Amino acid sequence: MKVLIVDDNDQSLYLLRTQLEHAGHEVWPAGDGAEALIVAGKRAPDAIITDILMPRLDGFALCRAVRDHATLANVPVLLYSATYTDPKDREFGLSVGADRYLEKPTEAEELLRELEAAVKERSDGLGAAPRAQLEERTYLREYNERLVRKLEDGMLALERSYRELAESERRYHELFDVASDVIFTLDPEGNISLVNRRVLEILGYHTTELIGRPFEPLITASHRARARESVQQALSGQRRTLELEFLGADGRVLPMHVVTVPLWQGQRPTGLMGIARDLGDRGRPGAEPGAERTGPWAARLRALAAAGPGPEGAREALLALADEIESPGRGA
Repeated sequence: MKVLIVDDNDQSLYLLRTQLEHAGHEVWPAGDGAEALIVAGKRAPDAIITDILMPRLDGFALCRAVRDHATLANVPVLLYSATYTDPKDREFGLSVGADRYLEKPTEAEELLRELEAAVKERSDGLGAAPRAQLEERTYLREYNERLVRKLEDGMLALERSYRELAESERRYHELFDVASDVIFTLDPEGNISLVNRRVLEILGYHTTELIGRPFEPLITASHRARARESVQQALSGQRRTLELEFLGADGRVLPMHVVTVPLWQGQRPTGLMGIARDLGDRGRPGAEPGAERTGPWAARLRALAAAGPGPEGAREALLALADEIESPGRGA
């Protein structure tokens, strides 16, 4: 059997073609209804299986055009859609001349049974009597109703997605700002691109004073070389755990435990994300944070990563920070 299959989705077209060829049928593919009419006009197929939602000429319009075509009018047409699944869509599809109205995905065995049954019915003259063609005005009204409803469904789905994204962003920034440690990002030039409000409580700087500024003036002169090295390592794809001395807005020197990881964009690091914890409340300043402290610290970072998308690459960077805190050097 020669079967013309029509779909603008290459993956769907390939899957359907594979199923039909495996069953021994000859398959002619087309990417939309307009192309299908050209193919069928050169040589009539034994059947047409077509998707509905396609550019240029969709499945409904293709089916109507086939029924109006002098040499194709008796070719069985199976409408096959994952988008138009409402009973009214099915009723409309049958009214424009479809022999079958199937919903994707359909098991291969069932699809083949329906195909063979439709072809046999047409061949034996036992199929349903040709439906009276819808008057043009009625056809256009019902056709437009189908399109408008799908557009409305799409807009509602898009609106839901935007609301979910906005809520996700809100949760992310809320958790980011209330974190108990300073979380920051640097661009490739070493300028501060993002920092949370904790920096005001610990170092005495408002976030607006720091955004766009180089990070180096915040580090004591004796620790700046170590800080620069950490930045360069992050920009080359490495993680780093170290202790640095920060300068507060009032001139105080604050020792802080710092973890930095690359901030990835695609396959390359385009900055770094870091977290800095004040060592002032930890007994001996040079001591490594214990498991009873790093566990909750890492858990909060994972919660922040799960809260929302944040900047590009932020989720992966937060998870990397949590891993580095729990097992320093493991991901280096």
